[in-house]
Amino acid sequence: MSVAAFFRWWTAELAGLLPAALRGASGRAANALLLSIDKDRIAVQRVRRGASKPLGTVTRRGGAEASGGDSDAETRLRARLSVLDPRTTRIAIEPGPGMALFKTLRLPLAAAEELHQVVGFQLHRETPFTAEHAYYDYRVLRRDRRAGQIEIDLWVMPRRIADWALSFLEDWDLRQIPADDRDPQARGRFHFLPAAYRGARRGRLNAVLLFANALLIAAVVAVPLHRQQTRIESLRPKLEQMRRVASEAAAVRDRADATARELARLAAHKTGRPATITVIEELARVLPDSTWLSRLDLRDGKLTIYGSSQSASALVALIEGSKMFKAVSSVAPVTRDAATGRELFRLSAQVDAAPKGN
Repeated sequence: MSVAAFFRWWTAELAGLLPAALRGASGRAANALLLSIDKDRIAVQRVRRGASKPLGTVTRRGGAEASGGDSDAETRLRARLSVLDPRTTRIAIEPGPGMALFKTLRLPLAAAEELHQVVGFQLHRETPFTAEHAYYDYRVLRRDRRAGQIEIDLWVMPRRIADWALSFLEDWDLRQIPADDRDPQARGRFHFLPAAYRGARRGRLNAVLLFANALLIAAVVAVPLHRQQTRIESLRPKLEQMRRVASEAAAVRDRADATARELARLAAHKTGRPATITVIEELARVLPDSTWLSRLDLRDGKLTIYGSSQSASALVALIEGSKMFKAVSSVAPVTRDAATGRELFRLSAQVDAAPKGN
């Protein structure tokens, strides 16, 4: 598209946004095509600067385009349409008498947010048509917030009739004429274009605009990501330092846990067996006064005692009588001291870890 063509298209787009009164005085106005449709006839008019000029009429017979003279009329009409720029020419459909249905509807005010869909859902209830078999347009008349309703004017036209008219403009970039509520003649005009024709071709300009939009979206997404990545890279040394500190802290914690476990083991070992002084006190209690101890060994709960007594053979029963000792036995044979006449003994016993009293 050339620069001049671009500005022509841009000017036409801006002009289309103006009210009808201003569009007439906005300089070189864009073309408009008015398709007046009857049951078997399409009359095409060119509207520019408020003045209309007939371009031609096409008729059909038996539901198909006529041949002969009517075919020639269609050829002439297409030739006249070919001189118009589809990018700057807007379309309006004007159904003839009995070709469209007009009705005023009242709907809940909440329907205003999705009004087009709501009207489509209600179409088969309010008219003889369904949304699949008709094209429809509407204009909001007023919103009654006190009553919670919205009032609209609704136009409905069978699809087959509108499709027949639009078939002459298959290669056009169709755009409807914007509705103007202040135009008294707009009340009987059908402004809606079928969905298949919306989003029509815009040529290379649309491709450029889409590409520019894609670049803008990419920039919007990429710039924050780049900043975030830069921030991450700047924080990486601090992260590594924190990881080292955390690793050292974990090592200290592991050592502290190991020390705590060892202390708990020692405490359990200490509290799990009687103290040595307790063992000695218990031996002093159960052994007779005539028994003397010369040596005592206490290791890992095993007690070995050496000494002399008037009757060493009776000591085993005396020691087993205590609940602190069990598995009492003689380690070596009893011998007699020739000088004193006393019996020498060596006994062993297992110290109970948790005696329950005597």
